[in-house]
Amino acid sequence: MRKIHPRKSMGKLGPACLGPFLGLHTFIVRGRRKVFLFLRNMDYNLDHMAMGMRLKLGPEIKQKLEIGPKQRIAIKEMLRLRLALRHPELPEMKSGIEGLKMGHKILEERQKVGILVGGLSEAVWNGKRTAEELTQHKDVDIMILGKNETGIVNKFEGGIDWWLPKTEVLEVSAAQRLRYTWWENGNGVILSFGIRERFELKPGLYIPGPNWVIQMRESETLARLSHTDFPEASDYEVSEGFKNAMKKEVKSTLAPTIAEEFKGRILSDAYADTYQVFDAVEIEEFSPSSWQVISRKMTRSI
Repeated sequence: MRKIHPRKSMGKLGPACLGPFLGLHTFIVRGRRKVFLFLRNMDYNLDHMAMGMRLKLGPEIKQKLEIGPKQRIAIKEMLRLRLALRHPELPEMKSGIEGLKMGHKILEERQKVGILVGGLSEAVWNGKRTAEELTQHKDVDIMILGKNETGIVNKFEGGIDWWLPKTEVLEVSAAQRLRYTWWENGNGVILSFGIRERFELKPGLYIPGPNWVIQMRESETLARLSHTDFPEASDYEVSEGFKNAMKKEVKSTLAPTIAEEFKGRILSDAYADTYQVFDAVEIEEFSPSSWQVISRKMTRSI
């Protein structure tokens, strides 16, 4: 069978994907059916191809969501809670591109990997936003990857709101103790979601993609939301409704100054060349029960 170079045949790929668990992909190339076998992880997303290419399974079909009254209430509560979770701005903190550069410099010096989170991670995803407008977001929030990184940076060093990972065995009940990892800042506030590195990254600061940012907001609100009062929060329609509302603020294009300054450090398939970059870090959601256990460690509420 004649071999077809995947990159040269991208324009000829047809919509087909067989045997997803076996990694078998069927493409229509110049009218002939070709089958390629890719070795990949079982948990790898099916819309990703080898060598960092993305496979599109035909035209995207948009279907109008049928959202019920109780589901609309759940979406509104998630959006309200998301606004309530914005951390108070602190005096003497760096802002905008200046803060991002400072955070990147410190991370490279300490040989650590950091991910931008918080309000600025949303604000950078707007292609019309200027460097001056980004300075209005006075807090630069950065999560450092790891399990236990206490002491790697000083409290608010460089004017950055650092979120450091801590891992401890916590008491779930009188008969059960489990190991948890969470991220805490210098004021003792704990984030209601975690992160995990799937592929090794070079030290420094990275900008997460828009879908990652939206998932971050959804994860932190779901962990804190009362599922007794809002059982519909776990519905697919509620999740999609929340994401659609977020997409009105978090666009798909990066602010030009950020795209230029952090080229090669943007965790988005629209800006990164390989999946080892844009899929390098994933969000770890906290269930409501896990959050109840972890939040007992919080010394200051938000």
